[in-house]
Amino acid sequence: MKARTLRTAAWILLVVSFLGWSAHATGQTEASKIFNDWVVVHFPEDVDIPLDVQKAFLEGVTDSIRYVEGFFGSPLPKPVQYVFAESGRFYAMAKARPPYEIIDEGGVPTTVEMAKQRCISLVTHELVHLHSFSTWGDYSFVSVSEGYAQLVAMLRAQHPLHDTAAAFHEMDRLPPLRTLLTTGQSALESEWIPYLYSCMPSFLGFIYEDFGYDVLIHVYNNIPPYTASSRTERLFALIEDSTATPLDELESKWRKMLGAMEVSERPIATIELSYELADAGLFRLRMLSEHLGVEIDPVFREELQSILTDIDRYGWGEPVCRDELSGRIRRLSEWADEMCRAMLGTSE
Repeated sequence: MKARTLRTAAWILLVVSFLGWSAHATGQTEASKIFNDWVVVHFPEDVDIPLDVQKAFLEGVTDSIRYVEGFFGSPLPKPVQYVFAESGRFYAMAKARPPYEIIDEGGVPTTVEMAKQRCISLVTHELVHLHSFSTWGDYSFVSVSEGYAQLVAMLRAQHPLHDTAAAFHEMDRLPPLRTLLTTGQSALESEWIPYLYSCMPSFLGFIYEDFGYDVLIHVYNNIPPYTASSRTERLFALIEDSTATPLDELESKWRKMLGAMEVSERPIATIELSYELADAGLFRLRMLSEHLGVEIDPVFREELQSILTDIDRYGWGEPVCRDELSGRIRRLSEWADEMCRAMLGTSE
């Protein structure tokens, strides 16, 4: 699951302790893997990774496991296998694969600080997916799966929880709650991604704030399998019974809370930047590449991932220039168009 634009949240910090670590190749400056009793991190053998970065990442993943287990009050399958892999796909991704493996195509962190930041957000998100797999089975509603994973990562990162959802509300683009809750698996490849990663954690965070931690966890522990009969009604009933509130009333209160928020320019601009990127001809380029078997320039993919990261950073309030981002998106769009024409044999 990507780890991805439009993240937000607010949270409770749990104190965790580091486990002792042991390296596969003690005393060397690089190793193919490093591990403890809880996690095994597999690094590419052809990449030189300083040992302090390896150790920081191992300790960070271990902390993230402790955090997720503490949040939900139940254990993860262990040892978790964390595998860094080369990305040949259009978008670099991180994906949790049950029962205990995470594949990370986002590149190996090169500094201790990068390793720590990767663990706070992306690793926490994917570990929640592993925990969900062990709680719900292999498949459930995408909405609650991504919503809980993003909520916990947001809480840990101490990002404001409702800013982006409030911006969607102000822009009159917030989907109906029933539609949001029952979004299917295909949403992960569609325009629904921003809603899954901002509006769903906002709604779950609203339950957390208004009804408490026990209600939030009760909903989590009782999510019905997506393939069950009357699955939609069962999910709605679970939320209503847990909160003792009709779903329409819950939605009304959630929207009222979002509508009362003062929405700054930055969340709205973040959404607009994401739409600019969505209109950059990337879908056409990706489809042509896959259909014709033509590999995308790795430098193009690196710039795309960099833009996605910087849109995230802009949304979090970091010193990223919006106009510069828009310019990079325009240039990426022109580059994508050139590659499409070359694939079709219509280049000038």
